[in-house]
Amino acid sequence: MGRRIRKSLFGYKPSDVEDEIRQIDEDRQFKISALQLEIEKKKEELKKAEEEIQEFQKKINVFAKREHSIAEVFLEAQKRATQIEEEARTTARRLLEETENELRKRNQELITMREKVALFKDDFKKVLDKYRFSMETMTADNLSGDVSFPKLVFEKNDRNIERK
Repeated sequence: MGRRIRKSLFGYKPSDVEDEIRQIDEDRQFKISALQLEIEKKKEELKKAEEEIQEFQKKINVFAKREHSIAEVFLEAQKRATQIEEEARTTARRLLEETENELRKRNQELITMREKVALFKDDFKKVLDKYRFSMETMTADNLSGDVSFPKLVFEKNDRNIERK
């Protein structure tokens, strides 16, 4: 109350009281309008905030779905990697067994071949020894034809044996 209300004969002056009431009413109306404007602004801010919350919630849902999808893909990839690793180990074991079997087979073939070579050498030595013995027992009279030919063949075979 910025003004003073004057007194009159029967109390306060009615025009001053009415002016003061009018002034208070105007001030109150102004304050109400200002508060309503502020309420409207706050409602708009609240509405924008709620819209942002909804947008963020949508984004969160999208990200959650993506995260779930990524997790599923990762788990599937991990399962597949484990499966591939197990298949590779199985294949490696099988190949190793096959290789070991092939190696045993080849070693057995090598042993057999060495035995055959040793038998061949023994047989060949026996044949050569028989030939040498027959050559030594032969006399020049018993031979018909060229005497030096069997001797040359014998010398060649003797040299080949000595080289081995």
